[in-house]
Amino acid sequence: MFSDLPWWLINTVVAVVLLALGATLALWGLTWHERTRRRVKELEDRRSLLQNLVRSIPDLVWLKDTDGVYLACNAPFERFFGAAEADIVGKTDADFVSPEQAVFFRENDFLAMTSGQPHTNEEWLTFAGSTERRLFETIKSPMLDRQGEVVGVLGVSRDITEREKAAQELQRLRHHLTELVDERTRQLADLAESLRRAHAEQKTIVDAVPVGIGLLKDRHVVYGNQYLDQMFGFEPGGMIGRPTRVWYPDDAAHEAGGQKVYESLFKGETHWREEQLIRQDGTLFWARITARLIDPGDPAKGVLGIMEDISVERATMDALRSAKEAAEATNRLKSAFLANMSHEIRTPMNAIIGLTHLALATPQGDIQHGYLQKIQGAGQHLLGIVNDVLDLSKIESGKLELERLRVDIAQILRDVHAQLIDKADAKGLALHLHIDPELPAHLMGDGLRIGQVLLNFGSNAVKFTEYGRVDLSVQVQARTERDVTLRFEVRDTGIGLTEAEQAQLFQSFQQADVSTTRQYGGTGLGLAISRHLAEQMGGAVSVSSQRGQGSVFLFTLRLECADAAGLVQSAPHVHDALDDAGPHRPAPGDPRVPVPTSLSEARDALQALHGTRVLVVEDNELNRLLAGELLRGVGLTVDFAHNGRQAVDRLAQVDAGIHTDYGLVFMDMQMPVMDGLDATRLIRQLPGRERLPIVAMTANAMVEDSERCRAAGMNDYISKPFSPQALWVLLQRWVVPKA
Repeated sequence: MFSDLPWWLINTVVAVVLLALGATLALWGLTWHERTRRRVKELEDRRSLLQNLVRSIPDLVWLKDTDGVYLACNAPFERFFGAAEADIVGKTDADFVSPEQAVFFRENDFLAMTSGQPHTNEEWLTFAGSTERRLFETIKSPMLDRQGEVVGVLGVSRDITEREKAAQELQRLRHHLTELVDERTRQLADLAESLRRAHAEQKTIVDAVPVGIGLLKDRHVVYGNQYLDQMFGFEPGGMIGRPTRVWYPDDAAHEAGGQKVYESLFKGETHWREEQLIRQDGTLFWARITARLIDPGDPAKGVLGIMEDISVERATMDALRSAKEAAEATNRLKSAFLANMSHEIRTPMNAIIGLTHLALATPQGDIQHGYLQKIQGAGQHLLGIVNDVLDLSKIESGKLELERLRVDIAQILRDVHAQLIDKADAKGLALHLHIDPELPAHLMGDGLRIGQVLLNFGSNAVKFTEYGRVDLSVQVQARTERDVTLRFEVRDTGIGLTEAEQAQLFQSFQQADVSTTRQYGGTGLGLAISRHLAEQMGGAVSVSSQRGQGSVFLFTLRLECADAAGLVQSAPHVHDALDDAGPHRPAPGDPRVPVPTSLSEARDALQALHGTRVLVVEDNELNRLLAGELLRGVGLTVDFAHNGRQAVDRLAQVDAGIHTDYGLVFMDMQMPVMDGLDATRLIRQLPGRERLPIVAMTANAMVEDSERCRAAGMNDYISKPFSPQALWVLLQRWVVPKA
C-alpha cells in the first residue's frame, strides 16, 4: 500500500520514526542511570551509617568467614590485636595470638556456625602491648546468606572486668556486714540474754546487665539491637520505626526526657542520666541512658543511644543502705542498753562502795572489819567489770578519746606498783619495779590509758602467780630528738600459757581456757581492751610464755618528748574533768595541790572550806545519804533537792535572800519531774548563777554523757561510784575558800 507513496515521503517518515525512537531510548537510558546512581548512594549512606554505628560501639566487633579469615573489625578490636583493620582483614587468629588461644577462638566459631544460634562465653584477653588480663563476655552469631547458608560468624566482646570486680566487692561488703552484725549479736547475747536483735539477711544479686543500642531520628527508632528489644519486651526488630514514647510511663516523662537529651546534644555534649522507664507489659525499671549525636556537625544524621538496665544495681544499693541502717540501729540499741545497764548498776554500787567506806571508818570488830573489806573488794571488782564493758563499747564505736598531756612515766609505774603491792603481799609474792635511768622525766601522752594497760598486765600477773615474783619494768628502746620508744614489760613466774592460748589471748571475751575462768574469774575483756588502747596510742602489745614457766607481757609505745614550757600535767585517775582548770584552784593533779588520802587529811586540806554550803540534787535516798556523810565529814553544810525542779526553786529562793548562798552544786542527770540537764539550763538563766560551779554526779558514764553535761552548762563531771578522793579533789578545785 506504500508503493503509491512518493519515495521522498517514505524516507521522511522513516527518518522521523527513527529519530523519535532514538530520543526515547536516550531518555530511558538517562532515567535508568539516574535511578541507579541514587540507589547506589542510598546503599553507600546506609553502609556509612552502619559503619559509624559499629565504630561507635565500645565493644570489640569483628566478622570472619567460615574459614576463620577476618573480613572486618572495629577500632576497639584493632587495639586488641595491635594492628589496623587493613592489616587484620585476610588473616586468621593464628597470625596474632598463641596457638592455644587461636584454637580456643576457632572452637567457639564452630559452635556458633554449627548450632545456627548465638554462642556466648567468657574469656580472659590481653590487649597487644599490655600485660593486664581483662575478662570479656563474647557473643558469636552465625551469618547467613539469602539461602540460609552459613557464610561466616559475627563476634561481639564486652569488657566485664569491672562488673566482676564490683560483684566481688559487693559480696565482700555483704559478707563483712554480716560478720559485723553477727559479732554484735554475739556480744550482746553474752552481756544480756534479754537483749536480742532481729537481723534480716540482705541478699545482693549481681548479674550481667544487658545493654540496648539504638539509632534514633526525630525521636523514632531506626535501628535497634536485640538487647534493646529484649529490654522493653519486644520481639526482635519490633522497635524499628516506633517512637521513643513507648519507653516512657506517660507523656510528661517523654517530653521531659527529650528536653534533657537535646539540650545536652545541641551543646555538643554527651548526655547521661538515670531514669525509670516502662516495658511493654507495663512494668517499670531503672535505666542508665547515654546519648550522643552520630555527627555533631549534622544532627540530622541521628542520635546514638545506649541503655543499661540498672534495676539490680539499684536493688543492691537499697540492700546495702538497709544493711547499713540495720547495723547503725543495732549500735544504737547496744549503746542505749549499755548506758541504761551502766546507770542501773552504778547507782546501787555507789551506795555499796561509799557506805562500806564510811562503815570501815567506824569502830568494829575484826570479823566485821574483814566482812566490810571483802564487800568493798567485791564492789571494786564489779566496778572494774562495768568499766571494761563500757571501754570496749567506746572502742568499738570509735568514741574513745585519748588525751595528749604531759605525763611522768616513772610516776605512772610507781602508781601501778602501789595499787598491786597489797595483793602481792597477800599472796606472798615479791613485786619489783625497774625504771630505766635514761627515761625522760616527762613525755606527751595519755597517762590514764598507759596506766590502765600496765595495771591490767600487772593485775593478771599477780592473779595467775601463786609463788615467786612479779617484775614491772620500763626501758628506753630507741630515742630521737623528737620522741622516745619505750618498752614496758610485766614478767611473772605464774602458770604460763600454751601457744594456742597465746593466739587468742588478746581477743574480746577470751581467756586461756574455761577452767582458768572458773578458777581465777574474769571476763576476758581486760587484755582485749589493752590491745585496743595500745594500738590507738600507736603502740603494740604481745606475750611470750611457756606453760608452767611464767609469762612476759610486752607493751611498746612511742611518745613525743614534752616541751616543758606552758604545759599542764595530766590529771590523776580519779575523775574526768570537763574543763582544764577551775576558776579558783589549779587543775587536779597539779603537784602544788596534794590529793588527800584519808578523811583526816581531807579535813585538814579542806579546812578553808569549812561551813561552805553545797547543794546535792539527787533522787536516790542512799546516794543522798552517802554524799551528805562524805561532804559533812570534811566540814561542809549540805542541803538536798530530790529533783531538778526543786533545785531550780531553791536556787531562785537563794537569790531572794531566803537561804545562805551555795558554793557548789552536785547535780544528778536522770531524775523524775526534771532531769539535771534541764535544771542546769534553767539555773544558768537565773541572775547571778551564770558562774555558779555545777558538777555532774551521775551514774551515766558514756562519752556522750560528759558532752551533754558540758553542752547544758555544767563545769565538771564525776561518775558513780566515786571514791572519796575524787570528791575531795573536786571540792579543792571548785569551792571558793571563805574569806
